[in-house]
Amino acid sequence: MRLALAGEVGRMFGYARTSFVTWRRETTGTMSFLAGVTLCGLLFGGVVAGQLNASTAAVLNQAMQHFIAAVQHHDLQSAPTIWWSRAFAEAGLFGVVWLSGLSLLGLPVVVVTLFLRAFCVGFSVAYSVLTFGWHGFLIASLVIFAHQVLALAGLLGAGTLAVRLSGSIFRRSLDMSAMPRVLVRYTACVCLCLCLASLGAALQVFAAPPVLGALLPPS
Repeated sequence: MRLALAGEVGRMFGYARTSFVTWRRETTGTMSFLAGVTLCGLLFGGVVAGQLNASTAAVLNQAMQHFIAAVQHHDLQSAPTIWWSRAFAEAGLFGVVWLSGLSLLGLPVVVVTLFLRAFCVGFSVAYSVLTFGWHGFLIASLVIFAHQVLALAGLLGAGTLAVRLSGSIFRRSLDMSAMPRVLVRYTACVCLCLCLASLGAALQVFAAPPVLGALLPPS
């Protein structure tokens, strides 16, 4: 009995390992391309942050100073309220990516979404560091980058799934009889990617402000 159970467990692990290797081989090209798009967005956002005109920089400086003052005096909105706002925003973005996987526009929609998200991250990080020095580095590291690494990873995973499904629909290589099962699996995987992004938002909202408040005492 024990030998039979051990053999069954071994076969299950073998099947899971084979499936993972196959999935990794099939998705490496798509994920590498989308990772390159993300990197281009990060770099382009950083370049633009260093080329702002004086009026735009003044507006952003004032907003950043208000944020730093709110952190120092613990005057931010309640963490649950901010988290729910971020979670709904992330859900809307991932919903767009999910829908793109069911259409013929999966690749362009995912590329534009990833590039713009990465551009915003690159711009925010570079601007914070270039303008506010040490304080900007702390904000960029704890508030922006730590959250966005998880969010971009989740978005990259969801985008890879969407591009692959959209490509299968475009090439008509997907058996329509298997579509319900594929759709359920696709939706579940995108939801897992959304959970990763929501975890990043939770770190930003619940963990970062107390740490920043301790590192940036009121002047």
